[in-house]
Amino acid sequence: MRISAVILAAGASSRMGSPKALMIRHDLTLLEETIAPFAAVGARLMVVTGFHAKRVEPASRVLGATVIRNVAPHRGMASSVRTGLRNAGEDDLVFVHPVDCPGVRPETLRMLVGALQAFDGAHAATPLFRGRGGHPVILDRTARAVMLGTKHHFTLRDLLARLGPAVIRVETGDPAVLRDIDTREDAAAWLAES
Repeated sequence: MRISAVILAAGASSRMGSPKALMIRHDLTLLEETIAPFAAVGARLMVVTGFHAKRVEPASRVLGATVIRNVAPHRGMASSVRTGLRNAGEDDLVFVHPVDCPGVRPETLRMLVGALQAFDGAHAATPLFRGRGGHPVILDRTARAVMLGTKHHFTLRDLLARLGPAVIRVETGDPAVLRDIDTREDAAAWLAES
């Protein structure tokens, strides 16, 4: 079973004023904290860069990740998803996860892999915390082919809607699946955590 993780770090971070991926807490960058659980489960790491590529790419390589540059990051996250999925090769399963959603537990990732493997006809899995959906999404080859066969405005949310009952939703007990550092206030709260 070959598993990879596409970490989406191509955004402009316009509300932050600098790349979110490089924010530091407890001597670790946000990128490091986000990647760590995927490394812990043995996923092949890929980081999709864009607006801040020159700064984020060296930090990604230090962590052992393959760097993939989205040449059209202005087209939004869906374009970064496609950029990453095109580079997944023959991997059986691919996690897709935004860089600004740190702290997901390795056990959560294992639960998602297990759920996707356990259900015949399933092509994707997403985590829940208390019934609310979050990140990451994990896709098999069929789901990836559907995503790559669509137009640039087609998002991961659209993909999950199209797959319908072929998506397994897994209650994880992991609040980090809902975390999203999107604003300065979110960043301040993350930085203040012990």
